Amino acid sequence: MSITATLCLNRYAKFVEGWGFDERLSRMVVNDEGETADTLLHDVVGDLCEFGGFALHVNYNLLGDVSSVHHVPFEHCRLEE
Repeated sequence: MSITATLCLNRYAKFVEGWGFDERLSRMVVNDEGETADTLLHDVVGDLCEFGGFALHVNYNLLGDVSSVHHVPFEHCRLEE
């Protein structure tokens, strides 16, 4: 990717990400690795801007509640139409 394209992509990603989540939500830990909601947002925005999509792996407990959320790199996903 050219330098100009990389700069444009980074600027677009910063625009999409904005200031992140509000203070309380941004500090919420979303998985057992200690990642926060803002960290997850940053990863998702990168994939969304570069590939036009993103993927999350969501784990549920026996009660059906979300127990953890992990980012899956979009280039590792196999999609079919």
